Amino acid sequence: MTVPCWSALDNVREMILLGLYNAILYLMLPVAAPYLMVRSLCDRSFRRVMRRFGAYPTDIPSGGLWVHAVSVGEVAAAKPLVSALKERFPDLSLVVTTSTTTGQDAANEAFRDQGITVTFFPFDIPFAVRRALSSIKPRALVLLETELWPNIVRQSTARGISVIILNGRISDSSVKWYRFVAPLVRRTLKAFEALGMRSEQDARRVGQLGADPSRIAITGNIKFEAGLLCVGDDQKKELARQIGLRQNEVLIVAGSTHRGEEELILEVFARLRERTPTATLLLAPRHVTRLTEVCDSVKRAGLEFVLRTNAHGDQERRQVIVLDTTGELAKLYALGELAIVGKSFLENVGGHNPLEPAAAGVPVLFGPHMENFAGPVEALRRHGGCVQVADAEGLYRNCRELLDDREKRFQVGQNARQAVISGGGAVARSVALVEKVVEAHPALS
Repeated sequence: MTVPCWSALDNVREMILLGLYNAILYLMLPVAAPYLMVRSLCDRSFRRVMRRFGAYPTDIPSGGLWVHAVSVGEVAAAKPLVSALKERFPDLSLVVTTSTTTGQDAANEAFRDQGITVTFFPFDIPFAVRRALSSIKPRALVLLETELWPNIVRQSTARGISVIILNGRISDSSVKWYRFVAPLVRRTLKAFEALGMRSEQDARRVGQLGADPSRIAITGNIKFEAGLLCVGDDQKKELARQIGLRQNEVLIVAGSTHRGEEELILEVFARLRERTPTATLLLAPRHVTRLTEVCDSVKRAGLEFVLRTNAHGDQERRQVIVLDTTGELAKLYALGELAIVGKSFLENVGGHNPLEPAAAGVPVLFGPHMENFAGPVEALRRHGGCVQVADAEGLYRNCRELLDDREKRFQVGQNARQAVISGGGAVARSVALVEKVVEAHPALS
């Protein structure tokens, strides 16, 4: 007798939470909309973001698959998945959306001339969601990672559109936050037709949060396959020419760095140059909007730099190349002798994807905080393809050791690539999950 009571109570809580969620979104509109409009007037490239209110092209083919990849990292992961979906469902149109402008640029580059529509994901405001669904009219919506947007999930299922999670992950911090809004999260999760999770741990966590166990599958991490970007010798030579890398230079790539990490890495690099004068640093901040701040950090470190877009190879005094473009880092890792992964020296942020440099056969070093990538880190550690350090001194000591021992550097790099290769198969399992859902549900009329 108590079960129906609790079920009814959960329904009431869920409706209250959804009402509060939507009320907050609508209350934010009078503040957010003017800001977005003013920024759009000042920055022409930002105007595209206004499409997230539901201003979509009218010529989007309906009845296809809609794949959402939040930003640059998810777009990189989506590339092999989208290619596989296109091959498996040649008669279905494909729409790829992102939430950020950098993700949009990466998606346009990745899916150029493939007949794939690239646009923005709507803000999770009821009217924006309605306009998006009416424009795209998908047969299924595939959300990469774990995008639990209540309105788009509810409205999609109400229209008979299947909603699927692929490459899903649930971190410890997410579990703690989701429990504050447990009834709303539970109802949202139960609306998913299928949930392809990266690992047993992710599957267990999403089940604890309320997902239907019969709809949960362990499909693996598609970022293992996304990382397997083949950069040939000719392409390496061209990339080296483009960034002005000289033949005798030893390149260290510090990728996706965040505020507070550049100073640490620059300090270590300056010490490394005392032993290896030919060492050059490619510094790639995660957010290009921080470019001025990053360049100031290089100056304060007493080092000279050139922006990647200004590099020509004839800079006699530069020691640092600052990456001021987006979408290139994965390829540029292939030029490195060492790779340092950012967002790993800061507490409570969880690290960045170490698989891109690993796939390039480059030894991967990162700090103590890689909680969001526990699976890839464990795979790399198991194969002997990475080095995790506690602080700047540990980073200096291990970089120095690898730079001094070419044979060990090569072996660790090969181990890293083997770890990526051994983690394959997630794309095929993910496509099979989508196929199962699509075949179970006829096309919408």
